[in-house]
Amino acid sequence: WVNGALKAENGSRGWMVTFEAADRIELVLSVSSESGMYSGFTHPPAFGRPSAVGSALAARLGLHAAASAVALLIFALCLVIGIGSGFARPYHLLAALCVCFCACTSYPLVQAFGWIRPIHAMAERLGCYGIFLLAVLLQAKLCGIRKWAAAPMLALGLAVLAGIVLQPAAHLSNAGIKYVYSDLLT
Repeated sequence: WVNGALKAENGSRGWMVTFEAADRIELVLSVSSESGMYSGFTHPPAFGRPSAVGSALAARLGLHAAASAVALLIFALCLVIGIGSGFARPYHLLAALCVCFCACTSYPLVQAFGWIRPIHAMAERLGCYGIFLLAVLLQAKLCGIRKWAAAPMLALGLAVLAGIVLQPAAHLSNAGIKYVYSDLLT
């Protein structure tokens, strides 16, 4: 609602609402999502001239596209070097880290192209929390930490990833339970 007039409703995604401001403007936004990750706005609203807002969005998409492209190139390089060395060094973990990074940073691109599906939100969460699991694995491998010493952190990381995969199956209607789950993940 902009100054008492309805501008958009019922699940509209990936759009821009434009309006002219006078002395005073009243915005009423009611946003919700059942994805479990954002449960509302994916990104904060942007205010300004439409050309400036469009430029900021384009720059953001360009940055995410460049970061994902670099990560994919490093992924390919890690695989080539890893295959050449018989994976004697943890190049496979570095390649997996690049995949997790792409899963974390590519959501704005998925959103811009309108490919949003529930699996994308899950992939983003798996990528974000997968980075921490891979960091533990890399640290254990590079520092020569014994498996029994790293096992508790690895088990916790795997439990969080399992929770991300299983969460959509447990349709939670109580917000309190979701807050507890959110606290566990953060």
